Amino acid sequence: MKSILLTFLLVLALGGGVRELTADNFDHIITSAEWVLVHFRTSWCGDCWEVDKAFRALAPELLHVKLGRIDGDEEDWIARQNDVTDYPTLKLYHNGAPAEQLTGIQTADSIRAFVAEMTNQ
Repeated sequence: MKSILLTFLLVLALGGGVRELTADNFDHIITSAEWVLVHFRTSWCGDCWEVDKAFRALAPELLHVKLGRIDGDEEDWIARQNDVTDYPTLKLYHNGAPAEQLTGIQTADSIRAFVAEMTNQ
């Protein structure tokens, strides 16, 4: 129990965790770190819920990448502006610019491998 609490406090102290993105903070968040991984999802998409579980589970592990998620229905103009047409989509930004994306169902292992390959970490 102590190790879980310490990990949680470390994630908070280092700014980890998954941020909820909106029109108000999207641009700021994707330009606030070298690497940012955004989960574009919708409430009606069953695969999005599965990807979201894996995405959130990786938060304590992926401390070198900021994680955010955004509802593509509520913030549809952001999804369109970022060429997101399918859900779920994981889009990786490097210094504020789109670098690469994954579309469709993903596991924690596939997300971890994608981030490691793209960030060389």
